[in-house]
Formats: sequence, structure tokens, C-alpha cells
Amino acid sequence: MHRLSEEQIERITSLLREGKPLPEDYKTTLFETKKEYELVYADKAREDGVLADTIAVPLQSRGTLWYAQTLKLKYCICSS
Repeated sequence: MHRLSEEQIERITSLLREGKPLPEDYKTTLFETKKEYELVYADKAREDGVLADTIAVPLQSRGTLWYAQTLKLKYCICSS
């Protein structure tokens, strides 16, 4: 974080006293920002490709699953 000039300090305090929002350029000056990193390697698949290749399966309601377990069914083809 670098030191603010007197002019910048006056501008910030006057904006705060007036209840106005601070400009975006003060964000990095006033607050530390965390750097974001992304893991990159040779055969990494893109998120779009992974989602496109993932098989969609219907969700099963909890009540139907509970019913099958209480009847101790070995195999159950349940409908929603």
C-alpha cells in the first residue's frame, strides 16, 4: 500500500462527509486485494467441455429413497 498525498486524503474525506461513494481507483490504494491464481497444466480440460461431457441424471426425492430403504428393496426403479 502506498502513501496517499494530502490532496487525495482531502478528496476522500470530503466525499465521505458528503455521503458520496468513493471512486473505484481508490479500491486498490485503500484496501489490500488478494491475488487470485488459476491452476494451469498441459492436459487441463476447459470447464465448458467438462460440463458438456457430464451425463445428466434426474434427481430422486428423499421420500422415495426412504420408502425403498424401509421396504429393504434390493433393486428399486422409483419414479418421481
